[in-house]
Amino acid sequence: MPNSLLNNVSQLDLNQLIMDNTKELIWAIDSNYILLLANKSFIEIIEISSEKKIQIGEPISNLSYTEDTKQFWIASFQKCFNGKYNFED
Repeated sequence: MPNSLLNNVSQLDLNQLIMDNTKELIWAIDSNYILLLANKSFIEIIEISSEKKIQIGEPISNLSYTEDTKQFWIASFQKCFNGKYNFED
Protein backbone atom coordinates (compact mmCIF):
# COMPACT_ATOMS: atom_id res chain seq x y z
CA MET A 1 0.00 0.00 0.00
CA PRO A 2 1.47 3.39 -0.92
CA ASN A 3 2.54 5.43 2.09
CA SER A 4 0.17 8.34 1.28
CA LEU A 5 -2.82 5.94 1.14
CA LEU A 6 -1.78 4.42 4.46
CA ASN A 7 -1.57 7.90 5.96
CA ASN A 8 -5.05 8.76 4.64
CA VAL A 9 -6.57 5.57 6.05
CA SER A 10 -4.86 6.14 9.37
CA GLN A 11 -6.09 9.74 9.44
CA LEU A 12 -9.67 8.61 8.74
CA ASP A 13 -9.46 6.04 11.53
CA LEU A 14 -7.99 8.65 13.87
CA ASN A 15 -10.74 11.14 13.03
CA GLN A 16 -13.45 8.55 13.73
CA LEU A 17 -11.74 7.54 16.98
CA ILE A 18 -11.65 11.16 18.14
CA MET A 19 -15.30 11.73 17.18
CA ASP A 20 -16.42 8.52 18.89
CA ASN A 21 -14.70 9.46 22.15
CA THR A 22 -16.77 12.56 22.82
CA LYS A 23 -20.28 12.80 24.20
CA GLU A 24 -21.03 15.71 21.85
CA LEU A 25 -23.17 14.82 18.84
CA ILE A 26 -21.16 15.08 15.64
CA TRP A 27 -22.81 14.48 12.29
CA ALA A 28 -23.20 15.82 8.78
CA ILE A 29 -25.81 15.43 6.05
CA ASP A 30 -25.85 16.44 2.41
CA SER A 31 -28.54 18.49 0.65
CA ASN A 32 -30.51 15.29 0.03
CA TYR A 33 -30.57 14.62 3.80
CA ILE A 34 -28.22 11.64 3.47
CA LEU A 35 -26.11 10.99 6.56
CA LEU A 36 -22.48 11.54 5.54
CA LEU A 37 -20.76 11.04 8.88
CA ALA A 38 -21.71 10.56 12.49
CA ASN A 39 -20.08 9.70 15.76
CA LYS A 40 -21.15 6.96 18.14
CA SER A 41 -23.00 9.40 20.42
CA PHE A 42 -25.17 10.65 17.55
CA ILE A 43 -25.99 7.12 16.35
CA GLU A 44 -26.94 6.04 19.88
CA ILE A 45 -29.18 9.07 20.51
CA ILE A 46 -30.92 8.61 17.16
CA GLU A 47 -31.56 4.94 17.88
CA ILE A 48 -33.03 5.79 21.28
CA SER A 49 -35.14 8.74 20.14
CA SER A 50 -36.45 7.33 16.86
CA GLU A 51 -36.44 3.64 17.83
CA LYS A 52 -34.72 2.98 14.51
CA LYS A 53 -31.12 2.33 13.51
CA ILE A 54 -29.44 4.55 10.96
CA GLN A 55 -26.19 4.07 9.10
CA ILE A 56 -23.91 6.31 7.10
CA GLY A 57 -25.32 6.66 3.58
CA GLU A 58 -28.97 6.42 4.61
CA PRO A 59 -31.47 9.28 4.39
CA ILE A 60 -32.39 10.73 7.75
CA SER A 61 -35.96 10.99 6.46
CA ASN A 62 -36.26 7.24 7.19
CA LEU A 63 -36.29 7.93 10.92
CA SER A 64 -39.47 7.35 12.90
CA TYR A 65 -40.37 10.86 14.00
CA THR A 66 -43.70 12.65 13.82
CA GLU A 67 -44.38 14.64 10.68
CA ASP A 68 -44.17 17.90 12.66
CA THR A 69 -40.73 16.95 13.98
CA LYS A 70 -39.52 15.99 10.51
CA GLN A 71 -40.77 19.28 9.06
CA PHE A 72 -39.07 21.27 11.84
CA TRP A 73 -35.72 19.63 11.09
CA ILE A 74 -36.08 19.92 7.33
CA ALA A 75 -36.79 23.65 7.69
CA SER A 76 -33.82 24.00 10.07
CA PHE A 77 -31.51 22.13 7.71
CA GLN A 78 -32.66 24.31 4.80
CA LYS A 79 -31.62 27.39 6.80
CA CYS A 80 -28.17 25.87 7.27
CA PHE A 81 -27.89 24.97 3.59
CA ASN A 82 -28.73 28.62 2.82
CA GLY A 83 -26.03 29.95 5.14
CA LYS A 84 -28.12 30.67 8.25
CA TYR A 85 -26.82 28.82 11.28
CA ASN A 86 -29.08 30.30 13.95
CA PHE A 87 -32.12 28.07 14.38
CA GLU A 88 -33.87 30.71 16.49
CA ASP A 89 -34.67 32.97 13.49
